[in-house]
Amino acid sequence: MAEGYLVYQILNGKFHCAEWEVLSGHAYHALNRYIATHKESVSEIRYEQGYNKNSAFFLQEKPLVNATIRPEMMVRIVDVEAFLTIYPFDNLQESFAIQIPEDSYASWNEGIFEINTDGTINKVAKTKLPTLTLSVQRFTQLFLGYQTLQQFVFFNEVTVDEKLMPVIEVILPTETPVLEDYF
Repeated sequence: MAEGYLVYQILNGKFHCAEWEVLSGHAYHALNRYIATHKESVSEIRYEQGYNKNSAFFLQEKPLVNATIRPEMMVRIVDVEAFLTIYPFDNLQESFAIQIPEDSYASWNEGIFEINTDGTINKVAKTKLPTLTLSVQRFTQLFLGYQTLQQFVFFNEVTVDEKLMPVIEVILPTETPVLEDYF
């Protein structure tokens, strides 16, 4: 059964993707690899769509497609542990852990952070708590409300026990942040 499709045209040395629809993260990655096979034979790969927050462009480490998303700012959580100590875990019903396996720019963010229902945050070497494992980039996107846990699970960008998902989802922001000022 088909899980996705791509409608494209190669004209004048340019690969133009008109439609890119997927039903699974696997299909997204497979079509992305297919598009990538054309990068040496065309001068440009272009996909134009209206940004509706559900775009998978956030998955691209090395974008193969020209995409413009406004506003033109990025967010970086520099100290995950400090961020967690001020994060509003008001609706937390069950303790869990967050694991950041690697942060090539800020190694102090690497590790396991236990989030307890009593409001304490502990950085530990090992945990027995159910764990959400994700990169620091995905952590930032998730805990600032830019993407949803469902989207990350769909695209295989996080590791999380399905039973833990509702526990995490109730503590996440529901509004998308907008950074309107430059500094």
